[in-house]
Amino acid sequence: GPLRRLLTHFELRMTNQLREVLLNSLDDWVGFIRRFTAQAADDAALEVPKLDSLEGASTPPLFRVMLQVSFPETERTSAPRIPRVTIEPSHEEMEEALLARVDQPVAAIRELSCVDADLMSLLHLPERRLLDVGCGNALVADVDARLDGARAEIRRLLDGALKAPQALAAKYGEFAWISAVETTSHVRSFVRRDPPPSRAEYVEEVKRFHDAAIAVEN
Repeated sequence: GPLRRLLTHFELRMTNQLREVLLNSLDDWVGFIRRFTAQAADDAALEVPKLDSLEGASTPPLFRVMLQVSFPETERTSAPRIPRVTIEPSHEEMEEALLARVDQPVAAIRELSCVDADLMSLLHLPERRLLDVGCGNALVADVDARLDGARAEIRRLLDGALKAPQALAAKYGEFAWISAVETTSHVRSFVRRDPPPSRAEYVEEVKRFHDAAIAVEN
């Protein structure tokens, strides 16, 4: 009847509005992330990064990434703990934070149902979502495709932007073992070895630290 036609009209208008708001917000969010990461992602693809690529840039960083040296917990053994150099926040934490701004609106939209089941309760109509996104519904396949594409683009931008920090962490990681060395105890344990170290072993041990110091400086 007229009421059902009116409700159907409102349903179509609300569905279209939700679709437009979701897609516009999605484009704005991806564009916002690209503003902070596109240059870094492009530079990471070059063999020789452009040193002046950020000269004069006024855009502040989206994340403040720090290098962190951590000593993993070990059981009560005499084995030395090998330190690890990682970035903080981690790649996974940043990806989760960026993708949450896509997934949270989708979850909120899934909670919105058509009103006909409530207004015409005597008919016992089944509840239906206004916009059935992320559930494999063929009627919104284009929206699901845009969501998947946005997630893939966010991951691509983040991966490119983190190549330089991850490479730096790996470079520091090559010499992280130095931070686990306590000078006095290391020298004491070295000279008290059984059998005692030879002259060549002394030279080799000194050379090991000397080469590491030169590599770090360079």
